[in-house]
Amino acid sequence: MNASPSTPGIPAGRFPWRTLAFIGLIYLVTASGRSSNADVELMLAQSRAFMAGQIHLLPDAAGGRGSPGLEGFLYCHYGIGASLFWVPFLGAGRLLAHLVGRLPVNAWEELMVSFSPALVAVAVLAVLARIWIHSGTPDRRVRSGLWLFGLGTLLWPYSKLIGSDLLMALFLMAGIATADRNPGPGGRILAGLFWAAAFLTRKQMISVLPCLILWTAWLGWRGSAGAAESHAPRFRQALKAGTQALIPILGAVAFKLWWNRARFGGWLVEPYPGSDNWTVPTVAEFAGRLSGQLVDGGRGQLWFNGFGLMVALLALTTWWRRRRSTLLVAVGCGLSTWLFFGLMAFWPGGVSFGPRLQLLLTPLCAIAWAYLPVSLSLARRILLGAALGVTLLVGLPGVFVDPVAIEKHREWILEPGRPQWLAGWGEMRAVFGLGRPKMVPGLDPSAYTLEKHPTFQNPDLWWWHAAKVLRRPPAADTAPNATPSP
Repeated sequence: MNASPSTPGIPAGRFPWRTLAFIGLIYLVTASGRSSNADVELMLAQSRAFMAGQIHLLPDAAGGRGSPGLEGFLYCHYGIGASLFWVPFLGAGRLLAHLVGRLPVNAWEELMVSFSPALVAVAVLAVLARIWIHSGTPDRRVRSGLWLFGLGTLLWPYSKLIGSDLLMALFLMAGIATADRNPGPGGRILAGLFWAAAFLTRKQMISVLPCLILWTAWLGWRGSAGAAESHAPRFRQALKAGTQALIPILGAVAFKLWWNRARFGGWLVEPYPGSDNWTVPTVAEFAGRLSGQLVDGGRGQLWFNGFGLMVALLALTTWWRRRRSTLLVAVGCGLSTWLFFGLMAFWPGGVSFGPRLQLLLTPLCAIAWAYLPVSLSLARRILLGAALGVTLLVGLPGVFVDPVAIEKHREWILEPGRPQWLAGWGEMRAVFGLGRPKMVPGLDPSAYTLEKHPTFQNPDLWWWHAAKVLRRPPAADTAPNATPSP
């Protein structure tokens, strides 16, 4: 049914450690150095609670935000995956605060945690490299794919946005790579563990888990084709394969139910902002949300993931012929995500730069890089280059400007209906001293302020903020539990 994953006569690439190290260094240099929104502060408060040996938030944590639960305590209503992942980074920040001083402890903690998305983004690229190599991709093609997808897509801006979306994407891709490369029971169980971790990181995984289980069952069905003449043994093998991947996920679901009861007193009680008054959308609302995910100027995939979509489109025939297993799971997860957010009123992804909640589509599309024909017609090369140019154009401001601030400030800069990325470019010009953007008449910028990032003043880079803070007298930075404004 499938051809060999290796291309005859072309050696597969070696693992590109050096390229990943260079890209990782770029990510670390452009990290923000601080948390940038209330949701992250709440998740960091959960991490600090874990370090204190409890599940409810510490007193006065996250500015008193959180959801009330048992015994009057406040709890974080987001997944625990990112909060657990950040614990060692918070520990490193506390160690630096003890050794170096100068800044408050929480400033050191946020600095260390701000480097975590860069490491996760590099790990996503490493999984993609492993998938490409397993598909027989030559060394040079692997390296070029890492540079293009590492710096030419949303992976770069989101490598500085502290949150759970990138971590969920990593677990999703790691599970896909594991199940596809290791078809035995061990590989399926390990893939299920990755997907279980993704589910505990973001409940959004509910939208793609059925697709992943069906895909794993299909791999089991396909793998038994040569060993069985009738459909019954193949069906049993498919059921066994799907069950093996499902067992860790059921364990994660059981833990989630217990976790809800331990905090809020009910198995299914788990507050989530924006979903309290959810209703089934009308046909017009559903169609509008589906189209918005593709063409909206602030969230549309055609703008923010145009390069990935074009690569997938141009590679489609070869991908189907050579490795339809990964094609099916990529298309299935993509369609599931698209339809899922068509049902949600918060489909844009909340306060963010670009389609944050649809970030997983970028690495799914990137799988196709292994199957992009080497020889493309001039017209197709122009299309691919234009898609890359558009993605770079709309994404670059997210590297140098606070990605959250772009969303919060766009109503100041743009007339209604204009694309969000224009606000990003307006802010990027301002932070580099090239002129303040023209404000929309009738809006007062002083009425909307950010807690930690003065409007239109500083490139959102950790070393830029640090240089400004360190030039201040030490006494100005010693207030307990205060995070200095850059």
